[in-house]
Amino acid sequence: MVTEDRRDFTRIPFQRTASLCLGSQCWATEVQDLSLKGALVTRPGHWPARIGEYCQLTLALDDVGDDIRLSCTLVGTSEGRLHLLVNEMDVESASRLRRLVELNLGNPELLERNLGNLIDSQLHH
Repeated sequence: MVTEDRRDFTRIPFQRTASLCLGSQCWATEVQDLSLKGALVTRPGHWPARIGEYCQLTLALDDVGDDIRLSCTLVGTSEGRLHLLVNEMDVESASRLRRLVELNLGNPELLERNLGNLIDSQLHH
């Protein structure tokens, strides 16, 4: 099931354990959903970050080191969850995230619209 509302980027359900780091300290978290520009994750216990702070989200896709690394900003919280806005990612992470979204959307036109929105958002920052 794909979550789509007023957002420019379609969110896909993606339940997987991930690592959320703030500076040199890291916590285990559970990703709830994911898009090309954001993630919704479970708030780790004793999470000290405030809205506006930068963090790193790393999703391990397999046991051989294929992962997605996202530099994010904490933009909101709700009911034990953290809302993260993706600021940056390396080329390999971008490629893996794109493929993951593509496989879950199942709609090439929707993927192209999401990619267009991502490019537009990067050009206007």
